[in-house]
Amino acid sequence: MNILHKLRSKLSKAENSIPALIVVLAVAGIGVYFIVNSHATTPYVATSASNGTSIVSPAGTVTDSNTSSGKAVQFGCPTGETGTPGNCTTGKSSNRSPYSWPFTWDSIWNIPISSSATYVPATISLTGTYETSGSWDYDSISPSFPVKQLTNAQTGSSNQSHTSAPVYSDPNMAPQGEWNTCSAFLSTDGSNVYQGETTDYNAGANPAYGGQGVYTDAPVAIEGEGITGCHGASGLSGLGGTLTAADMSGSGPIQHSLKVMLDCINSCSNTNGGFVWPAGSADTGYTCPSGSSCYNGNYYGGSNVNVKMGSMLALPPSISPSSFTNPTIQRIATAFQDYGAYVVDDTAWSGEDSIITNYNAAADFVNTQTPGTPSTTGTFGQQLDKLFEDLDAVTNNAKCTPGGGATGVSTTECTSGYGIATDRYALYAPEFTDGTDAPPTVTVVNP
Repeated sequence: MNILHKLRSKLSKAENSIPALIVVLAVAGIGVYFIVNSHATTPYVATSASNGTSIVSPAGTVTDSNTSSGKAVQFGCPTGETGTPGNCTTGKSSNRSPYSWPFTWDSIWNIPISSSATYVPATISLTGTYETSGSWDYDSISPSFPVKQLTNAQTGSSNQSHTSAPVYSDPNMAPQGEWNTCSAFLSTDGSNVYQGETTDYNAGANPAYGGQGVYTDAPVAIEGEGITGCHGASGLSGLGGTLTAADMSGSGPIQHSLKVMLDCINSCSNTNGGFVWPAGSADTGYTCPSGSSCYNGNYYGGSNVNVKMGSMLALPPSISPSSFTNPTIQRIATAFQDYGAYVVDDTAWSGEDSIITNYNAAADFVNTQTPGTPSTTGTFGQQLDKLFEDLDAVTNNAKCTPGGGATGVSTTECTSGYGIATDRYALYAPEFTDGTDAPPTVTVVNP
């Protein structure tokens, strides 16, 4: 997005099928979300045999027989027990650290897609997928990092309420205040996360919001929902949904939703404000003023009303992730199918789309392609392009039916009619290491 268009965007923001059943406990899945000081237990993986089911019992034991999908299931001891599956004992269980796997089990970044999700083709138009510094997040949430002072950290609801705040600062980050340098810093209180852009930070020095501009958001709790943040068009989180170094280097499943930037000139609809829940905004200039040429870097010219800021995109159950031969693309495709991805920003370049990565995962991601060129050069890039072309939009993703179905947990906003839990394509996130945020039991089915 060029400077003028991005400035307009930020000013706007400142102003404004089932072949097998797997019955599991929601606390069973253990994973690593960020590659920092995780207290999560080592995952145990049971891969089902052909043509049958796998059941994780309350004692953590596993019975395998006859499943056609061959999909691995992660599990561990249930809430209140420790040890290994088949040898669980009562007591405090160690599940997930919010610093390695942030936000609540029912956060939009953690909730798996429901078996009742409805899909329509997203019809994304692209010439290639690109990974550049404009599609990187800069996330620093490990208490092991040195303490620095973050200039222009937002303290309240107003973008004008700023202070210098002590934060844990990744000494290897070096964003230079470019547009889209969205970042998240953990406060030394261990709870609040400051987000904003543009991030100006010489490695090892004190970070600041104030490169091309100061666009910040109210702090969010790392053990909260984590919906809002520093992505300029949508107003969504710069921490949740980021593809991380752990995701790229690991061999297990990616256990959270992802984020994408689209060429909105060709792929995003400008209907109904250009956004849908959970997004809170769209780019300034997303719609065509009367009498204008109807073309600018922020204009949304797509014809599919189901694709806009905040839309959930997913690989439909009709397409198997195993159809992608590159192992990294296959794991990303599985995440797209199990958790989906949210549209959070606009590339403002014709035909160019991106998966948003953390800065320390981006180098590996780019190096699998040819730096500075479209992704169509090589198997990895070609399959990534094909994955984007295969994506559908989930049309019933909403506040009371996240991921396309009810969780069975009533809230003040979602009560009558939302109390029947739907099956999911993956596990809920387990409780935090302090024993809070224990999820309900969930039935996991194969897409």
